[in-house]
Amino acid sequence: MICMEQKITKWGNSLAVRLPKHLCDDLDLSNGSTVDIRKSDDGLSIIITAKKERKTIDELFEGYDGPKLKEVDFGEPEGREVW
Repeated sequence: MICMEQKITKWGNSLAVRLPKHLCDDLDLSNGSTVDIRKSDDGLSIIITAKKERKTIDELFEGYDGPKLKEVDFGEPEGREVW
């Protein structure tokens, strides 16, 4: 278990805690990583959430049995549309 003391600092209208680079490297955290912050009777916990893999369109519709949509023709462009 790693224990370290950090100061809480102002960031805009909020407060923030900085995470040292070596800790982020060890935990594979980078800009945009997401965490869950949980308050309990024991204090505050920061839990790293699992990285979500983006699915392809085929994976999203795998097993879909609903109606198949058809392409809609809206006619010729009017105005300055570039299609």
